[in-house]
Amino acid sequence: MNDNDSVAKENNRIAARMHPLLGPLFRLLRWGLAFSGLYAMFAVCPFCGRVGCPVGAGSAGLVGGFFALCMQAWKTLNRTFLKPRTQVLAEIRCRIEELEKKD
Repeated sequence: MNDNDSVAKENNRIAARMHPLLGPLFRLLRWGLAFSGLYAMFAVCPFCGRVGCPVGAGSAGLVGGFFALCMQAWKTLNRTFLKPRTQVLAEIRCRIEELEKKD
């Protein structure tokens, strides 16, 4: 293998990461496999209690997929769910302070 082949492979690898659809998809799959593997190492079936049960492996896949989705779309989740709640809490605190000042 010469240098041109290795440079071409590296360019293809970078292009796959930068692709607007394939890059996030592969990243989601990597996170999902990583979290599923970590969870499956210590997981047992919630119904029968055995380690090698297919239901336990399926639940590990679901949990890994959920955490991978959270890692992939953390900014969107934060902007959609957490920020509005903090704004509402800030408004409630302001109203409570106004009521306390009136008393």
